[in-house]
Amino acid sequence: MSKLYSFKVTILALFCCLFATFNATAQNCTVNSGVPETICPGQLFVLKGKASGLFASGGNAVWSQVSGPAVTLGTPVIIGQDIQVNVTGYAPGNTYVFKLSARCTDGSPVSQNVTFIAKPATQATAGIDQISCPGNNVVTLNGNSPGANETAAWSIINNAGGVTLNSSSSPSTTLSLSPNASGTSKLKWTIIHSNGCGTTDTVDIVNRGGVTPVNAGADIILGNCYSLTTFTQLSATYGGTNVRPQHPYFRKYTH
Repeated sequence: MSKLYSFKVTILALFCCLFATFNATAQNCTVNSGVPETICPGQLFVLKGKASGLFASGGNAVWSQVSGPAVTLGTPVIIGQDIQVNVTGYAPGNTYVFKLSARCTDGSPVSQNVTFIAKPATQATAGIDQISCPGNNVVTLNGNSPGANETAAWSIINNAGGVTLNSSSSPSTTLSLSPNASGTSKLKWTIIHSNGCGTTDTVDIVNRGGVTPVNAGADIILGNCYSLTTFTQLSATYGGTNVRPQHPYFRKYTH
């Protein structure tokens, strides 16, 4: 065998080997599981992947959990190449790994993992709703205490009931309710962790309104004249606005 012929045979064999290797590793579908993320308590947890190409049996890529405490994967939502799944039942302070996988029509399995870190933060609890008559320090709030590396504060969302916070940072601060107001005030208890996560909860405080003692005003002596346009206005102390169960007793009389 000549050297030239031997060289040609070697080149042909090498080409066939490379071609065979290429065919063995080729795939006609791909998946992308997205980028790693961090989430806070109460935040929507969504797996966002992409899948493209030809999939075996006319199927598509599927999500599965690889590691971390067990969670629930919702029904996949597939729009074009996007494949999303909502995750529920996750617990703060844990790391979760999920896999997006598929099988191509050429038989090649494809997959990619993505990691989610659920940051810890205490869930804020503002306590039960309360009803009270007006006065100083008549309501005591029942918020929960913040944990390590956390701060907390009360804030007033609306103040129809005339609430005054005596301390914005104490979970069990007292409230004063104005005798000149009545209605429902909504307060929010917010806990913020140093990792940037925060949680909130709200509580309603109802001020019945009115003052104690009740004063109907001075006596009024009415004249003997009668007219359709003559009237007398009573001047009693504030009686609230029909709130649980205060009733106003201001009345206008003609004589």
